[in-house]
Amino acid sequence: MKLHTVFSLLALLSLQTAAVFSQAGASDSISKMVIDGNEIVLEKVIDGVVALYRLAYQDEDLFETLGILSPVYETKYLYFIGNSEGTKAINGGNYKDLIPQYLKNAPELYRRLGRNGFRFENLPSMIIYYNRFKADPPTEHPYAPREAGLPLIE
Repeated sequence: MKLHTVFSLLALLSLQTAAVFSQAGASDSISKMVIDGNEIVLEKVIDGVVALYRLAYQDEDLFETLGILSPVYETKYLYFIGNSEGTKAINGGNYKDLIPQYLKNAPELYRRLGRNGFRFENLPSMIIYYNRFKADPPTEHPYAPREAGLPLIE
């Protein structure tokens, strides 16, 4: 067997191995859930005490060019918020009601809902903030060891 053939086979093998690992990583972010009696497959966008899931769907619209109608497809998403108590669909119309149910003990967050930076499109950053600082708050100052005598984060 020639040397370049061996290198070609090794390159092909490494690509196949990378594909297997990327598929294994992708399967970790896929969850099957039963919502309203229907089993659906959701992609996990944010993992933590509070999780954010999404369901992709194709939205079809007709586009006219020179009198010819052509379909145009756009990928859109339905979002779901969940914790150990359950999962519910969340959207721009109900997020202000669901945030206090899922992101508990965060009154400073509730007061800002609807304002700049705390709208529905900012939901991922609100969930990440909650999971990092509210659901499991740090017990000591994040920038210095406890021995330095700095106050704890309240």
